[in-house]
Amino acid sequence: MQMQAIANYTHELGLFQDLIDSGNQLNILMLQGESGSGKSHFIEHCLKLDKELRYAHIKLENGGESVTTLLNVLGSKIGRQSLPNFNETLADLVGEPMPDQDSMWQMKLRRHLREIGKTADLPTKLSYFQLLTDGWFADALNFEQPMLLAIDTYEKRSTEFENWLREEFLYGVAHTSKVNIIIGGQSLPATDAEWEAYSVTHQLKGVSDPQDWLAWGEQVGLELPSADVIMGICLALKGNPSAIVETLQSQSIQKDVIEDEDEDSPSSKPKLSFQYRKRIRQNIIEGFTLSEIKDLCYDLDIDYEILPDHDHKTGLARELIGYLGRNNRLEEFVDICQEERPELVWGA
Repeated sequence: MQMQAIANYTHELGLFQDLIDSGNQLNILMLQGESGSGKSHFIEHCLKLDKELRYAHIKLENGGESVTTLLNVLGSKIGRQSLPNFNETLADLVGEPMPDQDSMWQMKLRRHLREIGKTADLPTKLSYFQLLTDGWFADALNFEQPMLLAIDTYEKRSTEFENWLREEFLYGVAHTSKVNIIIGGQSLPATDAEWEAYSVTHQLKGVSDPQDWLAWGEQVGLELPSADVIMGICLALKGNPSAIVETLQSQSIQKDVIEDEDEDSPSSKPKLSFQYRKRIRQNIIEGFTLSEIKDLCYDLDIDYEILPDHDHKTGLARELIGYLGRNNRLEEFVDICQEERPELVWGA
């Protein structure tokens, strides 16, 4: 699948390739950018470039994700049987010995980690996190295949998560060739001398080249204004892709309306009924999670970050339907939804 033409990602893709190339010193790649600059879309694209890439992806939401959340995600992705040192450390901390080949104990692992995360005494909890992290990286030395961790929307991290990641986890990443990490956010971890030499921080800037937008317009089927007009829009909106897309789409829609009014006989498709659009929107909200809706966007080569309110399910559903309708792709989307959720009524 090709990336959308709203941004030139050549340099960024080179940085990502350096990250996953075990022969390079780079273990930590951090991408900083304002909302709408394409961070999430770029990270998700990179994760799907190589089908054999082993990765874990976590998107922070309002500080709710804890250290134990991330450790659980990593354990499930790697396979808990590949983490003997980590498991033994956890067993010692919770005081429940781990018998050999005890599948029941493995099932309890998530609960054990949650219990540690609820430890009231902060110094004790931080010491537990330190021991678990050391055990995890001791196991990482024996990974047969490198592991990539992707953390998105870092600006929403909790203080506890930030301190652990910066002081414990990134140090381990820097000194382990089998683990790499990419972090995206409006803000990023402050660099530390312990791992700074193994990291690269890159600023994702807006897209201000009219030629990029003209190529995008051709790709999505919109007739855009001249390069000079687009340049003025880019300058006024400071290159923010999300705002520029919304402006260019609105101008294209206005042009279509004027042309339709000049036609002697109606030749365009009739507008979809209110009830049909409402039913699609309700089905999306009720039938899919926010993450699943974003996956559908990716499958359709749609950068959901260009849509307003894309971090809320109801907002993304509403804006996505509008976007698909403007670009004559709603029926294509409904066909896919019908396959994914056949129990719901999708027809007009």
